[in-house]
Amino acid sequence: MKKQKDQIPQLSKYELVGGAAETIITPDAEGTFLIGPMQPSTGVNDALWARVLVLSDGINQIAILTLDCLGFDFAYNDILIQAASESSNIPAENIMINCSHTHSAPITIPWGPWDKEKDKPFHRFLPEKIATITKQASLCLEPVRLRYRRETTQIGFNRRFFDGQSISMAPNPNGAILPWVDVLSVERIEGKPVAVLFSHAAHPVIVHGASTLISADYPGFAVETLM
Repeated sequence: MKKQKDQIPQLSKYELVGGAAETIITPDAEGTFLIGPMQPSTGVNDALWARVLVLSDGINQIAILTLDCLGFDFAYNDILIQAASESSNIPAENIMINCSHTHSAPITIPWGPWDKEKDKPFHRFLPEKIATITKQASLCLEPVRLRYRRETTQIGFNRRFFDGQSISMAPNPNGAILPWVDVLSVERIEGKPVAVLFSHAAHPVIVHGASTLISADYPGFAVETLM
């Protein structure tokens, strides 16, 4: 097995290289139990994706993985990180997994009427998908630059309402919110994007409140808009 540094192009001081890859991870609608509505899926509204960004300064490599899932427990998260690490030679401690938290995705954590046996197919194929795209991204590194900006926006609302005695799950117009989106753009030297990472604090629960279709919810549509 080659050492990590052997995969990284020779760089001058302060240079950065990056690569990105993606793959669809939408499961079969039939038999998929959705974590948001807590009901079986009746179809697919839009695809679920796994994406990865690999960055290197010539000495160290990191990988940031994003998935259109609600989340994972620690044990399964470690399985995915190990798969990514083994395929790319990026140290496991340099790999981060972030889920969009869409509620219109398969159950991936112990929650409600979770049937571990029923959801095994989705859990089984994810590590291979993650390994494949992480390797792809690590093999297509090119010089990049980073640009960051925080911009004002608001999608969600505070849903912890205090009536003076107890807290209920209801709109609270006076409650705290985070009215901004953080954006990190990874660009080639000529300015063309390699990847765009963004973060906004609002639950992706738009689709599941109205249907039992698989969906990446608003983060997925945001990605489509940016692309």
